[in-house]
Amino acid sequence: MYYTYARMVLEGEDFNMAYNVDYFDAKVSEYGMNTKDIPNNLPTNALVLLPIAWLPPPTAKIVWSVISLVAFVLSMKMILQVYGIHLTSNLGLGLMTLCLAWRPAYDNIALGQLYMVILLIFTLSLQGIQKEKVLMTGLSVSTACLIKGYGIVPVLWMITRMKWKMVLLTVAFTVLVFVLTLPVFGLGSWTQFGASIVTNLGASPSEAHVAYQTINGLVYHLFFYDPIWSPFPVARFPLPILLVISYGLSVLLIVLILRKIGSEERHVLLLSYSSAIAVSVVTAPLAEEYHYVLFLPLVVGLILFRVKAWVENQRFKSIDVFLLSAIVLMVLPLKYKTLQLESFPMILLAYPRLIAGLVLLLLARRVAKHSETCTDTVDSLDRNGYIPANPNEIR
Repeated sequence: MYYTYARMVLEGEDFNMAYNVDYFDAKVSEYGMNTKDIPNNLPTNALVLLPIAWLPPPTAKIVWSVISLVAFVLSMKMILQVYGIHLTSNLGLGLMTLCLAWRPAYDNIALGQLYMVILLIFTLSLQGIQKEKVLMTGLSVSTACLIKGYGIVPVLWMITRMKWKMVLLTVAFTVLVFVLTLPVFGLGSWTQFGASIVTNLGASPSEAHVAYQTINGLVYHLFFYDPIWSPFPVARFPLPILLVISYGLSVLLIVLILRKIGSEERHVLLLSYSSAIAVSVVTAPLAEEYHYVLFLPLVVGLILFRVKAWVENQRFKSIDVFLLSAIVLMVLPLKYKTLQLESFPMILLAYPRLIAGLVLLLLARRVAKHSETCTDTVDSLDRNGYIPANPNEIR
């Protein structure tokens, strides 16, 4: 889909036809790909692969994989820098190892996905938050929104923090790109996208497939009957009620996570913003495992806070057990899709990434609130840039 979008633009095709499934399938075949895909992305998604769409599909895939790996490495390095972690410290090396073991990252490469590049974009916005660079943050969030529709929750985060310049810049840049690319994509493509994709979100029985590790997917699987996708629901609800439940729970989670914490201390602010990036994944209508690479900024921040707490107290707490358990659920190559036809409660085991993501988000909320009273310890440890052997060093 990504390649075909870009190739159509490169060859001057009528992009108003991109959302005609038969026409799109014909283009996929014409460009040498013996497969099928559903054209369900924003028209501006075509801009991402435009620089390499002149290459044959197999070559473009290899080049894109290299680009994705470079973006991933840069993201990991920048995330550590943002949180003040030295790459060569024990903690830095441990976190780099964890990032390389992050299972969703492998799916990004295998499936030629865009989320390592989106991770880099969001990492730039995180750096913008750290350095109070309004332009960097606004342009980054806007770019993520134009590529994949991600960015709404980070904008809501900006609103809760009353960062109005960031909000204004994000909206202005998004509108500007939309207007400037109208001659390329045409207004009809956006109309078709809205009519065929946006209005049909939540209307497909396939959204009950456990590949979709989201609140929406879980709600569909538990409360929607379909002989193929969800044959054993707990109860059967009509579509309007399902939508109310799904989006109601999503909004509730967004409000819970983004509810403003009083402290403007740098580490708390970064953890809070990283939560906004992560909550975009679990509340998305459709999000598969590879989307969870966007949880890495949050995971790094959480681990940093808990390691600092351990240095001070020299003991593990229940929160550390939950954190480690959630990380394990993210890292292990679990074959949860084989549980597609299980009934409740076994079907809950088919949502390990979603459960882990929700646990991480709730832990972040708790850690951020607790850390409001512990900023001296956090700042002192950060200035040292390493984890001291003696906890008295940070007192």
